[in-house]
Amino acid sequence: MKLQNCILISLCLFFIITPSYGFAKTSAYFVGPQGRIAKLDTDTNALIQLSLKTPANTTLDKILGADTINNYLYVTHCPRLGPCKVGVYGLKTLNFIKELPLVAQAPDVQMLIYPDGTKFLIQYVTQGGAGEETGYTTDLYDAKTLTKIKNLQTIFGMEKVMFPSDSKKIYSVIGGDDAHVDIIDSSSYQKMESRDLTLLWRKEPEVFSSGIESYGSGGILVFENVKVGPDLPDKLDLYVYDIEIKTTSTRISTGLQGDAIIAINGTKIIFDETVDVIRKFGGKDRVMGSRSLGRVHIYDVATGKELGLISFQAQGKGRIRGIRPAGDRLYYQSEGDTKETSKITVIDINNYATVTTVPLPFRVLFTTFFVE
Repeated sequence: MKLQNCILISLCLFFIITPSYGFAKTSAYFVGPQGRIAKLDTDTNALIQLSLKTPANTTLDKILGADTINNYLYVTHCPRLGPCKVGVYGLKTLNFIKELPLVAQAPDVQMLIYPDGTKFLIQYVTQGGAGEETGYTTDLYDAKTLTKIKNLQTIFGMEKVMFPSDSKKIYSVIGGDDAHVDIIDSSSYQKMESRDLTLLWRKEPEVFSSGIESYGSGGILVFENVKVGPDLPDKLDLYVYDIEIKTTSTRISTGLQGDAIIAINGTKIIFDETVDVIRKFGGKDRVMGSRSLGRVHIYDVATGKELGLISFQAQGKGRIRGIRPAGDRLYYQSEGDTKETSKITVIDINNYATVTTVPLPFRVLFTTFFVE
């Protein structure tokens, strides 16, 4: 596991409140390069190949987010030469609707959609006037009408953000050596509090390293690498810090190397076990990344106990791509038979069993779920 990338989470997460999934049909989009989309019926696992209906001479860059209340999909349009725009598509129709009235000078565009579907924020790089430096700016939009409300005077980290249950605050999680969480008022956008997360974890020489593994459901998943030497495989301890009540969960000693996320309801940790890929260079062994072992462990946050282990066939680099909003199925991406293809293993995380494997003709870059 590349520790400097621990904060990255494969899901490109946007914390959207969606309608009840108890009886509704839920579909998943697996989005690949050039707007290619595989639509999966999450009950029958039937697959349909689709694509975004992009305007002529449009170059797609990345998916920013999906609004499953108003049924919009947001995509950056970034030509090879020139500024970027944000395109809006129908989530279910995949038809192009419009471009937002903004011009981004770089592809580094971030988006935050409010859980109630009323507003969203877009943060991007803008070009100032003569003599002014290029910098970040944030615009507030009406999520239903897609009209700009105002430009905000405050800037905060939007790459790794989430809402608590009441949506009155925004949690902005910052990783690195000075890891912290900024708590932002979701109406005034003023910083209410900043907490130093490094005070939570043990440091050298007690542990080899510590940091943020992932985040979600109002919690931050902290890792502590307890291996005893730099050339040895990682051995991770995990626990969850609850931002709202300022408590930490029971420490889980996995003894394993891998990547983990917090499940949707915050009660489980999903751990993807990996192993280093070793290559010889100049007569020395070098770590060239990691590969999946096809082993997903489920831990209980409250007790720290391992609830189950699911083993399946996986090759090359693997990644958890999402959990169905009902909280019962996990979708795991691994490499296909060629570099351009992949496969999705569907896993029942309540009964600890694989359901099926779905081959895809492309590599997945973004996943979202929605009600039909």
